[in-house]
Amino acid sequence: NDISDKCSYEKLHNIVGTLKNKFYEESGRTDRSLVSSIVFYSDGRTINATESYDVSEKKDGTIKMYVSQNTENTSLLDLTIVANGKIAFPEDSSKLFAFYKINPCSGPVRNMSFIEFNNSIDTSKVANMSHIFYYNALTTLDLSSFDTTNVTDMSAMFAYNYNYVTKSGIVEIKGLNEFNTSKVTNMSEMFAGTDVTMLDLSSFDTSKVTDMGSMFSSSKATTGYARTQADADKFNNSSYKPSGLTFVIK
Repeated sequence: NDISDKCSYEKLHNIVGTLKNKFYEESGRTDRSLVSSIVFYSDGRTINATESYDVSEKKDGTIKMYVSQNTENTSLLDLTIVANGKIAFPEDSSKLFAFYKINPCSGPVRNMSFIEFNNSIDTSKVANMSHIFYYNALTTLDLSSFDTTNVTDMSAMFAYNYNYVTKSGIVEIKGLNEFNTSKVTNMSEMFAGTDVTMLDLSSFDTSKVTDMGSMFSSSKATTGYARTQADADKFNNSSYKPSGLTFVIK
């Protein structure tokens, strides 16, 4: 705080570049469903991988993506994204980590089961997080490093994650209690189709939300924490409320 008036935000947080919205396309591949994991590092480490790509928005080499074969299933790929400083997410981060494809016969194919941010990312300029983790095989997510101050769209943010190995959807989302939702207008389908049973939404400001359609549709949420009775009432009056969902004032 003592030097905040003398340095830019980027210098204070050592933000070196912005991740390209369609960063995976830089590898020349189109089948995103082959990705098993994504890990971020901001320490400029050297990665032992046969493939590397510049995935910075400005194509200035500040952010590198390394691609390697998954050790357990060699038909799948692991991505490691490295920079010498924090990696900013683009203003439009919609579908940024939606790594799936639709098979016309068998339905969605999704293999991405792990993502780790390692406090290496900056989301302060993101306005659109719609479908950002849509249709994956994730079971847990740690979003404690997410800054959602400027986000306006969170529709289907975690929707329809299902892991065919564990036979469950996403069951734990850390950091929700720190979300700033004061600018969010759309929360439709935000938790639809998830296996999370308890949602700490006590930090959620829903005063500008105009669409909560199917926000908890087909989810297993039974307990939700809200800031005030007004917030609890608004969640309860959304166009879909799962049977047995009870909001507790926190």
